[in-house]
Amino acid sequence: MEAELKSLLAVEEEAERLVTEAEEAHRDLIAAAQEEANLLEQQFAEDSRDILLQHMEKAETRAKQTIAELQRHHEEQDAKLRAEAKSRHDKALAEALQIFQSRSEP
Repeated sequence: MEAELKSLLAVEEEAERLVTEAEEAHRDLIAAAQEEANLLEQQFAEDSRDILLQHMEKAETRAKQTIAELQRHHEEQDAKLRAEAKSRHDKALAEALQIFQSRSEP
């Protein structure tokens, strides 16, 4: 009977050792999974920043192009309006001179 008790004790000790190993393996697995999740999360944050910066650069480029186009259009309109104003001014002066000359003639 003593042999059986020793055998049972040995089996129990082996079972406890296996449980301890399994718990350690479980903890190691959880730690590795947590570390991998942290790395993936960090990579996602970096990728998100990169993507955001790319979109911001594209948006800034498009905004600069749009501003340049609007400026060019404004300058063209300004030149047309100035030319039209000068033309009308010259025409008004010519008409005023003609009226003045027609009144000056006896």
